[in-house]
Amino acid sequence: MEILAHRGYWTSIEQKNSKQAIEASFANSWGIETDIRDYSENLVISHDIASYNNYTFAELLQQWLKAGKKGTLGLNVKADGLSDLLNQQLKENEIKDYFVFDMSIPETLRYLKLEMNVFIRSSEYEQMDAVLLQQAKGIWLDAFTSVWYDSNFVESLLTKQKKIAIVSCELHGRSETGLWEMIKSNNWYKNENIMLCTDFPDKAIKYFEIN
Repeated sequence: MEILAHRGYWTSIEQKNSKQAIEASFANSWGIETDIRDYSENLVISHDIASYNNYTFAELLQQWLKAGKKGTLGLNVKADGLSDLLNQQLKENEIKDYFVFDMSIPETLRYLKLEMNVFIRSSEYEQMDAVLLQQAKGIWLDAFTSVWYDSNFVESLLTKQKKIAIVSCELHGRSETGLWEMIKSNNWYKNENIMLCTDFPDKAIKYFEIN
């Protein structure tokens, strides 16, 4: 299982998505989940409305390359119309260990047409489209109010040879304990097609005894 540090490795809320938090994730050889927007014709890292002082996506890519290309880049696309520029920057840097997700359906089709690594969302509010699932590289498995899925559901996705990024419960203000126990008891943490997106990457490394 791969750990994705949610908005980087931060110790205070204001550090989320900061250059410091993202560099700290790379220094620990962890992947990240981060948010992509545009500002003044540039791609920047920001969950909310972007400004001139946001860390740029180009800077993030250079830092990832400098750190030795360690960890997958989970890119939450927060605006329409970014596909061409995003695809261009990834290709120019020969980056393949990434996925994009959370686009609208029309935008998702655009990313798929560009043959980019697309994950589709599955939650208690969103059913996966069979056609999109077939074309996607993986699933962003979310649970906003409770862990609605069971082991059979996850195993069925694994049989389709899809990667699964599991969203840890603390991202939605709940305890992660039950979900982490589920992951451990089913040995999913030993599966290379499983990712865990968490606010507690250091705690997860210890809990699952990941080297």
